[in-house]
Order: sequence, then C-alpha cells, then structure tokens
Amino acid sequence: MTDGPVLRLGDAAPDAEPASARMPDLLLAAEAGWLRPEGPFPARGLLLRLRSTDEDDATLQEACRSLAHGGMLDLEVVLPEEAECGPGLDALALRLARMGLFPRHVAALPEPQLGGVIPQEPTPQACTEAVAAAFPEAQVGLGVLTSFAGDRRPTAEAPGHYVTLGASAVGPGAADAAVLEALEVLPQVFADARAAAGTRALRLGLVSMALRPWPGSRSHGTDPRQKGLLAAAYAVAACAAAAKAGAEAVALAAPAGPFGIVGDSGEARLLLHVHAGLHAAADRVVRVDPVPGLRGIAWEGGAVLANASLVPVTVPAPFATGAHLSADALEAARNPDWLSLAAGPLPGEVTLGPCEVLFAGEAAQSL
Repeated sequence: MTDGPVLRLGDAAPDAEPASARMPDLLLAAEAGWLRPEGPFPARGLLLRLRSTDEDDATLQEACRSLAHGGMLDLEVVLPEEAECGPGLDALALRLARMGLFPRHVAALPEPQLGGVIPQEPTPQACTEAVAAAFPEAQVGLGVLTSFAGDRRPTAEAPGHYVTLGASAVGPGAADAAVLEALEVLPQVFADARAAAGTRALRLGLVSMALRPWPGSRSHGTDPRQKGLLAAAYAVAACAAAAKAGAEAVALAAPAGPFGIVGDSGEARLLLHVHAGLHAAADRVVRVDPVPGLRGIAWEGGAVLANASLVPVTVPAPFATGAHLSADALEAARNPDWLSLAAGPLPGEVTLGPCEVLFAGEAAQSL
C-alpha cells in the first residue's frame, strides 16, 4: 500500500478526456561535442545547431556517421551579429552538400537572440529569405530557438514554413518542486506557439529540464539532475505537452554531452530509456495524459507514464507487461539494454514514486 492517491484509468471527469494526437517525431539535439556516432539512436533524426561561420568539419563528419543508418537532418544556424547572413549560409550549404548532408528543415537567427537580445540586423525576414536561397529544398523555420516573448512572436505575414522554439524548466539551482511546477505552464507555452504559428507547422527544439547554455555562458547545462529521474519525468511530460499542441517534432535530449542519452563512458542515462520508450510510439495516434495524476502518452500497444510529482501515486497497470524505472533501478539502468532486461509481468497495481516512469506494453523494449 502507499500513502499517495490511488488513481485509475477512466477516473477523469467527462470534460477532461485525454486528448488524441499524432506522436511528434523525436529528434536528438546536437552541437559540437554532443555527438556520439557509435552510440544508440532512438530518434527520427538530428537537430544540429551550427554557427554559420565555423568550418567545423569534424562535427559534420560525426553527423554523417550518426545518420548513416537513416534519419533526417534539421538545422539550427546561429548567425554572427551585424553580418550579412546570405554568404555564411551559402557557404554552410556548400560544405554540407559536399559531405552528403541535405537538411530537411532549417532555421537561422542572430547569435545575440539566443541570450534574449534582439539585434537590429539581420532582421527575421532577412534570415528566412537567406535560408530559403541557400537551402531551396528545405522547409524554412521561423522562431527564436529558445522561447517566445512579446514582440518576438512571428506575425501571420512573416515568411517561413514552420515555427520553432526550445524550452527549459528553470534556471540552475531551482528546487525539484519548482522544476515540476514549471511543467504546469509548458502546455500553455506550446499552445501559444501553436497559435503564433498560424497555418505553419510547429517543430520544437530542445525541451529539457536544465537550461541550454548560450554563447558566452558556462553556468548552464551541467545540472546533475539532468541525468536522473527528475529529467526523465520532465521529458515524458514535455513530450505529452508537445503532442497535445500538435507539434510535428520535438527534441528531448542529445546523443551525448550535458543533455546526452549516454555518458562519457557509454553508460546509459535515464533519458535513453525514456527516448526509446517514447520512440516506440512513432507514427501512432496517442492519448495524452491518459491516467489522472500522471503525465505521458498511451497508444494501442503501449504507454509511457511519469509521476511528475513528489508524492507516490498508485495506478492500475495499463498493460500486462512492462518495466518500472524506479529509484531502486538507477544502477541497473546504466545498462543500455535495461528496458528489455527489466521488462516482465506487471502487478495489478503499480506504485510510482516521485518522478518514476512506467514503460508498458510495446514501450518496454530494447533499442
């Protein structure tokens, strides 16, 4: 028994029925130092961030190897301040083409905007026009790569095929409760982005518990909780919010680095299992937050559910088999094959401790 509430499938009020939506494509966010070509790749593709002026062939070669077995390439291009964006984007497109990399989606913006400063030049329209000229076969993105605020929202008349933004819970040092409270506003943030997109698609960038570092900042992105249950529960809830908002794609982690699904020695982080479980729902219609009190998704063959709270919650097992990512499983979960090794019959009821995750049915499988 548990001191937490006992919640059952179907207990939600009639006006709180779970939303149904297409599962977003899962991407892995990447930049220099975040790629691991020999590692697992439970995603549809890479969302690679590059500076237009950096001739970083090593990162491009790692991207080639990461995508060798299939997968799309999306680009976030950071432009130097007050520089003409066209020449840099043209040169980048040529370098990519020489390596056989042809991105399907490209968004670009001036570097200061990553830190919330909106420069006079280049303008958003100049950025999108330069992207369209340099990458004529790609869909052109419009957004800030971080978060929307005030006059940074795109207008209906602005160019572009899709709108993009990233998100994080809170700054470094925030208490666990504050991180989980931030999840309460995430659906509204994504809904606002969806409304701002108008007839365009919504493709989300890196959505993570920890704050992604921007140029010149060294104080973010190293939160040790990014490796643990709090980040795992946050990722599940963020994916559910993205699906509910109708996002085409979202990145919840990186191949390696501070947001990586694996560590420096190749050990699995909890986000690897979250990504693998969620990726099992690729191309499916999913029900969002199907169990009252939990966050996550369910589909005909499986479910990924997270207790995004600091109190235990008991729920009926949604499928006969599954794996429980609990506080007691953290050491075993360093094994990349943990999902398949841990999968087995589930009891009639499962108690999820704070930020624990349940993989049920098809979600409990190896990569």
